[in-house]
Amino acid sequence: MREFRRIVRNPEICGGQPTIRGTRVLVLDILDWIQEGSPFETIIENFPSVTIEDIKEIIEIERLARKVGKNIAIGFNRRFAPSYRDLYEIFKDDKGPIMMTYRMCDDVRDRSALYEDQHRLIEEACHVFDVFNWLARSEPCSVYATEYGRKDDNCIIVEYDNGVTANLFISSSGAFHWPKERIEIVGDNKVAAVEDFVELQTGGVPGMTKKTYAGREYDGFIKGYGQAYEEVGLEFYRYMRRSMGDLMHNSGLIETNPDEEKWTLIGKKYPDRIRIPVNYSCDKGWYNALEHFGKAARDNTKSLNASAIDAARVLAVGLAAIESIDKEMPVKIDRDLWAV
Repeated sequence: MREFRRIVRNPEICGGQPTIRGTRVLVLDILDWIQEGSPFETIIENFPSVTIEDIKEIIEIERLARKVGKNIAIGFNRRFAPSYRDLYEIFKDDKGPIMMTYRMCDDVRDRSALYEDQHRLIEEACHVFDVFNWLARSEPCSVYATEYGRKDDNCIIVEYDNGVTANLFISSSGAFHWPKERIEIVGDNKVAAVEDFVELQTGGVPGMTKKTYAGREYDGFIKGYGQAYEEVGLEFYRYMRRSMGDLMHNSGLIETNPDEEKWTLIGKKYPDRIRIPVNYSCDKGWYNALEHFGKAARDNTKSLNASAIDAARVLAVGLAAIESIDKEMPVKIDRDLWAV
């Protein structure tokens, strides 16, 4: 039996989650970086206590999982969002290469302390790159990225072997009042767009012009908004975001971390105001991804969740984007990073 000496589990460290021996670095964090397409050197720069041997052992775990027919899931949940599943079905049979545009803009003042000093093209854009790879159904081959003006305001173009192009516009200088994510796809004489997982609008798609989706509700917050997202759609969702944006700014707590403390303090200060966990109130596929993986494990069937190889592919895209910004030129993606 293959023995992994560098990956350990200790109930006294990080709640018993797998970590690199002698550190508090989670294996899942390293897998996320690999999945985003980051070179080994970049991972080591961001995790000084991690070695190339550690990373190779993590990839070896993925290889072993494949060999014995077991599933590994990486937390790229958006491919399980109901709205994105519908997008996939709309364009899956297109003959010509699709074109994708994605906007991801939020307010950096509301960022969790967990993401301090981490490159956003690695820890945040990874989710978008996974969506691109999943919808393109092809291997990414090159990236061109820019960063002019403000830090972390980037435009990234990803090209694929089959001719698909994908453009990401990402900024940390947006407004909490405005929907964070939007994807628009052009295919064979049809167009479809999803706004923050709440509303899908289409043109040229037979039998469909618009579809709305229920949100996710949580203990400690008001109930009913999830159903209202589905019944009313984007208009109601935007109203709720504006209301929460005003509340965050008026309370002076927008920069408070962690989120749990922030919302507790806002609740005490404004006990009569409606509160929702805005960025988590729409259905981004978390529960669906977890449920699917659990069923695959129970039934011993192949999982459709993102794998460690998907993670390495995404990490390669993110690292190529960072290199492109530094060199101010297109960069070819190193496919050896996800070779098994």
